[in-house]
Amino acid sequence: MRIVLLCEAPICVDAGGIAQTLYNIVSFTAPENLLCISPEQEIKSYPPSAPYTNCYIGYKFQIFSLGANRISKYVGKYVELINFSINQHRSFRKIKQAIINFQPNVIISCPNGAIGVLMHQRLLKDMDVKVFPYFMDDWMYQINFNWLGGNLHTAIQQILQRNTNWLVISNELKELLSKRYQVHPKNFLVIRNPVDITDEHDDVIIAPVIKDKKELTIAYAGALWDMHYDSFLLAAKAIHQLQLEINVRLVLYCATHFWEWRGSELQLYNVQYGGNIPYAHIHQKLKEADALLLVSSFSARVYTHSSASIQTKITDYLKAKKLIISCGPSYSANHQFLKTYDCGCCIESDMQEEVVAYLKKVITNLPAFNYRINNGYKVLQEEFSKEVVHRKLKNFMINEINAA
Repeated sequence: MRIVLLCEAPICVDAGGIAQTLYNIVSFTAPENLLCISPEQEIKSYPPSAPYTNCYIGYKFQIFSLGANRISKYVGKYVELINFSINQHRSFRKIKQAIINFQPNVIISCPNGAIGVLMHQRLLKDMDVKVFPYFMDDWMYQINFNWLGGNLHTAIQQILQRNTNWLVISNELKELLSKRYQVHPKNFLVIRNPVDITDEHDDVIIAPVIKDKKELTIAYAGALWDMHYDSFLLAAKAIHQLQLEINVRLVLYCATHFWEWRGSELQLYNVQYGGNIPYAHIHQKLKEADALLLVSSFSARVYTHSSASIQTKITDYLKAKKLIISCGPSYSANHQFLKTYDCGCCIESDMQEEVVAYLKKVITNLPAFNYRINNGYKVLQEEFSKEVVHRKLKNFMINEINAA
C-alpha cells in the first residue's frame, strides 16, 4: 500500500506526542511506499527518523517572518494573516504533481494546527485518492482564526464533510467533532499510539513482585505543555509533602527545553530531572520505576484536550508493567481509558491534601494493584500492539478503498 502522509509534524520517534504516534502508526510501511509532506522548518527542527529520512517533501509556509523579537508581539498576528492569505492562493503545483506521480493508494491528513488545515485544502481538494483525516486532539478549541478567503472552522468542517472515513484518537474526540461541526462519519477507526512488544518474552503475565524498598520512585515521561502542567505540578507538590513521612521521589524524563522552561519551579518541590531519554530506551527507564504518573489538566481553558484526547504515553506506560497513577478531572479521557480496562488508579481531585491521601494509600500498598498492571499489559497485547493496530488500520483503509 502506497501512503501519502500530510502533517506539520515530521515522523520523529524521539519528538514524542503526535510525531512519535505517527511514526509508530506508519512503521509497517516500507520507505519506498511512503511520501510525507511537512513544513521545511519543521523537517529541519525535527529530522524524520530512520528509515523515513528521505521520504519527505518540504514546503515553505512562512512567506514573511519577524523572528522572535519585541515587534512580533504586537504585529505577529497580522504577519500570520498575511502568510495565510498568500498561501490560500498559492498553487503548490510541484508538490501536487509529486503526489500524483507517487500514485498513492491512500492519503492520511493529520492537521496539527491551522497550517495543516490550509495545506489540506490547497493540496488535496481535487485529488482522486481516498483521504482519511486524522485528528489526535482538539487543538482548535477556542481558536477563531480567519484569513482572506478562509476560516479555520469552516475549513475543518469541509475536510470532515468531504472525507467521511475518519481516523481519531478516541471515541470522545469523534463525538466532539461530530457535534461541533454537525457532520458524522460514514465510518471511523479509533487509532492511538501502538507499541512494539516483539522484544517481550513473557508468554504468561506474571504479577510483578514489589519488594520492600528503601526508596520508591514515581516516574513521568513526556512533554509538560499547559494542557498537562497544572496537574503535574499538583502531583509534584503532593509527592513533596509525602516525602516528610515516606521515602519517595518523582523523576521527570522530558526534552531539555521543558526542563529549562519548568525546572526552576519544579526543583522547589524536589522533582528530579532524569534527562531526555531516546524512545528506544525509555521503556527500560520506566521499568526501573515503581509507579508511573499520568496527568491531564483541570483547567476549563483546555477542557476538550482533557476530555477527548488520550495521551500517547499510556500505551508506552503499559509496556513498562508498572502501576499507572493518573491525576486529572473526572471527565478526563485518560481516566475513561484506565477505568474501562481497569488498568490504573485515578485521582480526580485538585485539592492537594486529597491527592496526598490518595497517593499515600496507593504507594504504601503497591502489590494490591498488581492485577491492574496485568490488565494493562493484556489489553496492550490484545488491542494496542503494533501488530494489532497495523492490521486494523490496513484492513480499515483497504475496506474503504474497495467500497468506493
